[in-house]
Amino acid sequence: MRPANDDQGIEGEVSPLRILLAEDNELNRKVVHALLRSDRHDLVEVENGRLALEACQHAGPFDVVLMDVQMPEMDGLTATRLIRQSEEAAGRPRTTIVALTANAMESDRERCLAAGMDDFVSKPVRKQALRSVLARVTNGDAAAPASSESTVAGGILDPQPLMELHELAELDPDFSIIGFVELFLDDTPKILDQARTAFATGDREALQRHVHTMKGSAREVGATQLSECAAGLEQRLKTGDLTGAEEGLQELAQLLDTVGQALRTFAAQETDEG
Repeated sequence: MRPANDDQGIEGEVSPLRILLAEDNELNRKVVHALLRSDRHDLVEVENGRLALEACQHAGPFDVVLMDVQMPEMDGLTATRLIRQSEEAAGRPRTTIVALTANAMESDRERCLAAGMDDFVSKPVRKQALRSVLARVTNGDAAAPASSESTVAGGILDPQPLMELHELAELDPDFSIIGFVELFLDDTPKILDQARTAFATGDREALQRHVHTMKGSAREVGATQLSECAAGLEQRLKTGDLTGAEEGLQELAQLLDTVGQALRTFAAQETDEG
């Protein structure tokens, strides 16, 4: 199993599919929704693994399930295992399940495969990568070995994801660049507050989940430094190490303030040009 990325894979024509998207991050859902809508796929969206399991059991069948790995209530790996058990018990055909995750390590791919997933797309999800994996899994092609991914240069805002928002707006008339940026500016401070509350109450699991959400959201708007800072804190939390977590949250707050100013400037320019 390999992560599909923008530099490899097949462009391939894919007939419209019935797709279940399980993703708790609203920004990520908006991106994937816009990408799939442009190819006329029928999309059902849920916010966690428990709802994905219920959808597969009662609202299926689906041609493909796009399954986020880290979600509240039930994660994507657990949901996939239970879906496979349910399919076997009920004698239903196997549903193709594709992992959506920001983690691209070999160990993460092995965990996805072991849980019963069929392929892998790295976040942030991009058009060519998504089309490639849908073409691959619907054609029954075997996945090739993983390749390394390029890293984005440091900076407050990486212009490439912001440029790609224009492409999404062209693909989906309902996609609003200003609305997308405003959603980030509205939601991310709330997520940071939730992370602070989790730290104050000693809830490491919730703290890690909120930091993970910030990492993914920051990537979608090109906030490279913010995403990398969140990723570093997340890795420390995975080991159970809370040392420096308070300082890490403070650094996230400072970066978020800087990113917010940069995004407001970007949104104002978009408004003027519009």
